[in-house]
Amino acid sequence: MELNKNKLEYWDSILSRISNYEEGTDAIVPDTYPDIGRIVCARGMLSVKDAAPQKDRMLISGTVKTAVLYLPEGENELRRLDIPLTFAHIEECRGIHEDTCCFARCTLAGVEAVAVNSRKVSVTARMVFDLSAYRQTCVSLTESIERGDPSIETQCESLEVTLIEQLSVNDFTVLEDAQLPDADDLDLLYATCEFRPTECRAMNGKAVVRGDAVVSGMGLQMDGELRTFEQTTNFMQVFPCEGLEEGAPVSVRLTANSMDCRMEPGGVLSFSVGASAMLCAEKGHELRTVTDLYSTTHELHTETRNITLQEHKTVGRLSAECTRDLALGEAVSHLVQTSAVMTGSPTANGDGRLNVPVICQGLYHNEEGTVHSFAKPMTLEFTADTCRCEQCRVQIASAVCGKEGVTLRIRLEGDNVEGGRHELRDLTEITIGDPLPAAREGVTLTLRYIEAEEALWDVARGCRTTVSAIRGANGLAENEQTVSGRMLLIPMGD
Repeated sequence: MELNKNKLEYWDSILSRISNYEEGTDAIVPDTYPDIGRIVCARGMLSVKDAAPQKDRMLISGTVKTAVLYLPEGENELRRLDIPLTFAHIEECRGIHEDTCCFARCTLAGVEAVAVNSRKVSVTARMVFDLSAYRQTCVSLTESIERGDPSIETQCESLEVTLIEQLSVNDFTVLEDAQLPDADDLDLLYATCEFRPTECRAMNGKAVVRGDAVVSGMGLQMDGELRTFEQTTNFMQVFPCEGLEEGAPVSVRLTANSMDCRMEPGGVLSFSVGASAMLCAEKGHELRTVTDLYSTTHELHTETRNITLQEHKTVGRLSAECTRDLALGEAVSHLVQTSAVMTGSPTANGDGRLNVPVICQGLYHNEEGTVHSFAKPMTLEFTADTCRCEQCRVQIASAVCGKEGVTLRIRLEGDNVEGGRHELRDLTEITIGDPLPAAREGVTLTLRYIEAEEALWDVARGCRTTVSAIRGANGLAENEQTVSGRMLLIPMGD
């Protein structure tokens, strides 16, 4: 018996995970440098060399250029140590192979430097990897049966589901020379780049992405003071996306992989950012599946399989804020720099709140004018009505100094995504078996009292008749699916 199939091609998520990783190294203070008295802070610049899929795993490798600031014994002038380290992280995930579409957003959560002694430093870089992997999937679902045999009745169900139809990762570069005021003598310590898309528009076979590349960092001035900076550069990129129709819904994820940043004469900040963009085009489908069937004259033998569909529907942007007091054990007179990095996936606690693990770090002056650093892991609670938050980021919107620490106002932003896993039973084969025993000879109509609510389909199947025949004999409307507390006339036979 012929089955009418509906071919469905989409990208299925096999990895969506935030992982934390640490890499460390030891370094000896050069002979020309003075002994370490106190380490003030350590910062770094992360560059991802490779984020490649391998069999059942994903390899992320690169370097971190760390800069350690310390005060020599008996001195008040900050000194700098540059300590590079390399890393290679393997994320295990069954189903990944060389053709898997992978995307990695890597963030440096912090650098910790500890003086082993006055001539040796131990440096540890904490990294956060927001990893995604998708595999291209093709399934054929039975949506109906060729009605060659009028004795066969089928029950069908419709399901609306949104799936990822197209997915691609493209590399691009943002270049800029930006003038920083009063920065002629600035010694650059580190810089980072964050992409903030403002538009992602589908054209015929292309996607136009516009946004801001926000470069921020910190440097050491000749007078020994630390200075932060932030420079925003507009960008526009046109990416090929074969088959993408004009006006189709499409979203983009952006990440900075590497950064070459230096100070040029005249206070010019020259930077080159190597980045990746993952384009995601969603499409809604109305699926029809056969959920049950029977024959009024013969036995039927069927074979089925279970199919799981992962829905992915972006329904808007998520934005929420919360406030957190951070105790530092002393009064803070001036904040030099603050930042926050998400270290795990947001989790909903069921009452419209999201718990988000983060690490907040910064530099500050106490009342004596001494510079100190802090790095505090914590879990923040945001009020947000969301099913699932993707491409999330946290940032410190403002910070207020206090007598015992600081008060931080932290903002959470991301994509609000709906979707769960739909479990379907797909009909793969039908075989007609032996004839059923004949009904009582001469009986064409029977009466049956339905007391408790019962589906018309179950009544018809049990009596070897059809739902339409029962509706016609009893004057039931097409939208009536169940009956209860009434007598039914049930036609028997053909």
